[in-house]
Amino acid sequence: MKKHINFIMTVLSVGVLMGCEGFLDERPDKTRLIPDSIADLQALLDNEEEMNRVPAIGILSSDDMVMNDIGYNNFRNPTTLNGYIWNADIFEGTPSVDWNIPYRAIFIANVVLEKVTEFEEHERYSQEELAPLKGMALFFRAQNHFQLAQIFAKAYDPSTASSTLGVPLRVNTNISAFEQRASLEKVYEHVVADLIEAQGLLPEWQAVKTRPSRKAVEALLARIYLTMQNYVQAEAYADLVLGSSAYQLMDYAQLNPTVNHPFPPYNSEVIWHSRQVNIDFNVANPNTFIHPEIFEAYDDRDLRKSLYSTQRADGFNFRGSYTGTFWFFGGIGLDEVYFIGAEAKYRNAKTEEAMDLMDEIMVNRFEVGAHESVSGDMEDGLAWILKEKRKSLIFRGTNWMDLRRLNLDPSTARRLSRTVNEKGYILEPNSNRYVFPIPQNELNLNPMEQNIRD
Repeated sequence: MKKHINFIMTVLSVGVLMGCEGFLDERPDKTRLIPDSIADLQALLDNEEEMNRVPAIGILSSDDMVMNDIGYNNFRNPTTLNGYIWNADIFEGTPSVDWNIPYRAIFIANVVLEKVTEFEEHERYSQEELAPLKGMALFFRAQNHFQLAQIFAKAYDPSTASSTLGVPLRVNTNISAFEQRASLEKVYEHVVADLIEAQGLLPEWQAVKTRPSRKAVEALLARIYLTMQNYVQAEAYADLVLGSSAYQLMDYAQLNPTVNHPFPPYNSEVIWHSRQVNIDFNVANPNTFIHPEIFEAYDDRDLRKSLYSTQRADGFNFRGSYTGTFWFFGGIGLDEVYFIGAEAKYRNAKTEEAMDLMDEIMVNRFEVGAHESVSGDMEDGLAWILKEKRKSLIFRGTNWMDLRRLNLDPSTARRLSRTVNEKGYILEPNSNRYVFPIPQNELNLNPMEQNIRD
């Protein structure tokens, strides 16, 4: 017991050492991480502060939210000030949590994977004991590489991915090595390969929802294939999740709109729990609002309208996080998989099946008897699916991924605009500013090609 406690304290001290200075500002020393048992490895993977946080900057630059001038002028973090108005320089030389935290999680996942290999070679534990640990580590490595690609690389275009810069792939604990950026195609291939391997190692579901399960792997693969515009595979993996009885849609009519946070944590829709990193705009800020275009699209009988919002003088604050707190949810929910399945089926000419899925989820989002079933020959069915997804998954980061993907098709592209201190700003579809710059402190330690944002 004493040894295990000492190990936990070592892990925590490394977390503090790596802190907010940046993943490679203070290069973590692998020798300080001394896991010597499967309990130690599980403790590493159960560290939610390191393993269960995802980037938030995409929300800041998306059309999920707006700020008033009072809120904007009170911010001091350059990431918030620049990210909101799509400036060329975002970080102004400061570290980025959206870069650092994913790479820290990848490092820990690699520590676990290397130790599992060592345990296998010495036959200290059985394959059955080691398989879940390996599967979880592979999930975390894949999830974080994928998240980094949504922020620091261009949207995936199958026709150009092989020649498009991705992000550095870190597949071992040798962080002293200078890793250059892999192609976007290679990044996605590696992410998918990690997840396919993890799928065969993990249990169908986990009682502890911060731990990845087989269904979490399949839900993430559905999201990734949607991002890749591979709608056949997106449909297939969504079907695997939707065919499970491990998760159920909540009936929003059964929730209490009078409490501060109507959605319970780890609720029946949460497949894998994570929250977003802390940036000042997303920490219970009263001057950050649901985008009026979204709020005005809710029908008065739509329960999302009341459950998601708190009225203020200048707009409506978002309060509908599946974390059950003011922290923004960053995991994977069953509702997202419904929308992935519906979009993929619609694009695959299975319009009746697509609308059946939409009916299943929408009837649980409206007052009893208020939702009217839709048919497969509905005019602009795809546009309706995309609109309802945007209305349902606000402040989760999925809208940023969809914006980048949908901008590749002129028929679904959106031009974003906002006004701050009486000055207008515009983000054009497929602009270079949909790709964030690699933080300068990282380039100082690991020189690589920077993203062009002009």
